[in-house]
Amino acid sequence: MKLTETLNQDIAELEKATGKVVSNEVLPLLKAVAAAGDYFEELGTKDAADGRPQRKKEAFIEWGKRELTDPTGKDNPIVELMYTCYINGYTS
Repeated sequence: MKLTETLNQDIAELEKATGKVVSNEVLPLLKAVAAAGDYFEELGTKDAADGRPQRKKEAFIEWGKRELTDPTGKDNPIVELMYTCYINGYTS
């Protein structure tokens, strides 16, 4: 998946679909989210390679409680994305 590898293309597609340019204020946030997704994908790959059991979604909610304002509410899409990246790494 490697979100950082496709970030520029994804932003261009978003801008085309919405007709709005992603602002310079938002770009660092998107880059940080993509880097976090890559981290969790690598973690999933490592866990699988080490024979560790797959981490549960609850572990990502707990991560969200430390890092985000509202991991089960408005920030839930970020938690879901990080979990999806982890699962992708674990199962690839």
